[in-house]
Amino acid sequence: MNYLHPHLNRRQALLGLGAASVALATSAQALDAPASPGLKDLAAAKGMRFGTAIGAKGGITDANVRAILLRECNLIVPENELKMYVTHNNNATDYNFAPGDALLDFAQSNHIAMRGHNLFWARDEFTPAWLKNYDFGATPKAAAEKLLRGEWGFKGITVSDYFALHEMITRHHLVTDDTEAAFRALNAGVDVETPDRAAYPHLTDLIAAGRVSEDQINAVVRRILEVKFLGGLFERPYIDAKKADSLTATPEAVALAHEAATRTPVLLKNNGILPFNTKKIGKLLVLGTHAKDTPIGGYSDVPRHVVSILDAVTAEGKAQGFSVDYSEAVRLTEGHVWGQDQINFTPDSVNDKLIADAVAAAKSADTILMVLGDNEQTSREGWADNHLGDRDSLDLIGRQNDLAAQIFALGKPTVVFLLNGRPLSVNLLDEKADALVEGWYMGQETGWAAADILFGRANPGGKLPVSIARDVGQLPIYYNYKPSARRGYIDGSTKPLYPFGYGLSYTTFDISAPMLEKASIGTADSVNVSIDVTNTGSVKGDEVVQLYIRDDVSSVTRPLLELKHFKRVTLNPGEKQTVTFAVTPADLWFFNVDMQRVVEPGTFTLFAGPNSVDLKSVVLTVA
Repeated sequence: MNYLHPHLNRRQALLGLGAASVALATSAQALDAPASPGLKDLAAAKGMRFGTAIGAKGGITDANVRAILLRECNLIVPENELKMYVTHNNNATDYNFAPGDALLDFAQSNHIAMRGHNLFWARDEFTPAWLKNYDFGATPKAAAEKLLRGEWGFKGITVSDYFALHEMITRHHLVTDDTEAAFRALNAGVDVETPDRAAYPHLTDLIAAGRVSEDQINAVVRRILEVKFLGGLFERPYIDAKKADSLTATPEAVALAHEAATRTPVLLKNNGILPFNTKKIGKLLVLGTHAKDTPIGGYSDVPRHVVSILDAVTAEGKAQGFSVDYSEAVRLTEGHVWGQDQINFTPDSVNDKLIADAVAAAKSADTILMVLGDNEQTSREGWADNHLGDRDSLDLIGRQNDLAAQIFALGKPTVVFLLNGRPLSVNLLDEKADALVEGWYMGQETGWAAADILFGRANPGGKLPVSIARDVGQLPIYYNYKPSARRGYIDGSTKPLYPFGYGLSYTTFDISAPMLEKASIGTADSVNVSIDVTNTGSVKGDEVVQLYIRDDVSSVTRPLLELKHFKRVTLNPGEKQTVTFAVTPADLWFFNVDMQRVVEPGTFTLFAGPNSVDLKSVVLTVA
């Protein structure tokens, strides 16, 4: 199961991080939308655990930061990866590395009662300036105790990210030496310095000087030891490496990887060419360097084997009796090692020849499959000045659009399959391709899963977890915007190229308007909402039924639309299923001007549909 990397937020689509690795294909989950128990249940079924749900009276227990992020922001966070969700931000420049008011932005974006910002550790803004807007009249340490360990009830440890303490000297110019950095960090509530010790070895000097007490150190050590005890590190300090290795790449694991990859792609466009008819496909030409050299994304390690799209399509041709040719067509970079600092973009002279060769080959082909997108170097985290990852555009990088334009000009049936880590502005592909599949990064079983989709053994059912922008100028673009957010442009549209929750199928579905168990409820009550979904097409397929809610009139401005529940269902042709969601106060509440979580009396419009645009509605009254 994939999950959103904590560095990514709604304004950071330009960052080289795998926003889309979360298409999960499992559901219409949102980068910037409230979650539903369906996603939590799905993740649990796939082996991921989360903190328990937060009670109606609020308050965040030591296990529940993940639950807030899951439910309020729809972000999946493994238990060992809270990392920058609390502190990373909509920053000043939209780079991966820039200052910003993280916690305040988080609260404003997700209606959570947090009054301070830039908590304890963040590589990009480690500074006591986070106290502004938090009226403690006290030190950062007191703020840490009151907010994190008091109001939130957090009992774990806080850890600085890469070289953050030393960068108080080198980057932020807050202090002049590591001793002072250690003093500031400890008093701001940082328990552990990572990855290498630069500042905290000087704590002994601070104790000797009387600036830090042994009681302070003991409190930190006690927390660290408690975490180690709870993790079983004293009872079982070492793993069985051989056993762990034997559990890797088992048939069950490979089958799960195949299933996840098959459920991941989102079908964005199809004029009927997909699934391919092997009796009519004729001579198939596969284009694109990553049709053969499969990108799998950063932070993914190296699988024991990777099946490319070319491998799988070639096998399909041999089995079904059609010919498959290949031309590299376009190359993005010379190698795509994620951890390599320097990116060597392929020279135009090389791509000129590759494109010319591809066009020549395409002239004798009957059908064309182009594999375009990103790789681990063009879509990655920019973690240092010499290891950049941000881009100034969302267009296909390099010469890919040049290739596509020349191929489309031939007028041959052409399908484009995207393998990429960031949402891309693919206006040319949307206009010219006969079919467009957003595959994201699909993992080691990429080829087999892509072939299943292309040749109809699997019916795509994934939905977009983000809105796809037409142009970088539309950013930030997300579906749950406030009423005044989209006035318009003089030279373009405010509508996304593809809306949040969007995704086509090889069949068709009808989704009814929501049906209320009762038309009126109290502010503390819940109501069941039923939605009928029918497969009106001729093949078996999946649909994700999505339930959105809008608070029609509220005391503070609220989003025009918020995803509250969704469910992916599989239906045979003609089959009908009723999906029922329980709408609870948690789906209706928000923080008012007094920072109190409330459900206000009034009307709420409930919407149901296959995406965030094509919706049918009903009105619920809360009295």
